[in-house]
Amino acid sequence: MTTTIDLSTMKNEHRSASIFVWKGSAYLPGNGQYPSGIRTFVAPVEIANLTAEGLSEAIGRTLVRPVVSLPESSSVGTPEHPDVILRATGAKSWKQLYTHGAGYDVVWNRERITVHMVHVDPSQRGQYDPKRERVLPKNTSLVEIVKPILDDLRVRNLLVQH
Repeated sequence: MTTTIDLSTMKNEHRSASIFVWKGSAYLPGNGQYPSGIRTFVAPVEIANLTAEGLSEAIGRTLVRPVVSLPESSSVGTPEHPDVILRATGAKSWKQLYTHGAGYDVVWNRERITVHMVHVDPSQRGQYDPKRERVLPKNTSLVEIVKPILDDLRVRNLLVQH
């Protein structure tokens, strides 16, 4: 698969896909946005195999889904709106997810594609690691975009070779 994402066909020129890796699978949530502009993760959560094909196809499907408009009164993480990532992965907390799993954000804008890799800071919170950030040309294929993610998973022993 050599699919690239053409932002000119999308309503919002700035798009992103979040990828959480937990117990041998990748979880890619939908995106929601409050009227204030704050974004959050929403269902459905796409579950993908940790392969170039599996990840690239899941990212492609996630990107074409519209951003869900949320009412300002919504409160994600409450019993009425449970955190979709923790529920999907089964992780008990974000600390557990980032300590024993991995997180990535792939961000498209007019000029480039940026792959952000999350590390655990001294307070045990997930933060972008600027030393591991990858900037790619805007016409990079999805398969090429997932290569640094798969490489990082191999280095961290989170990717099992078959």
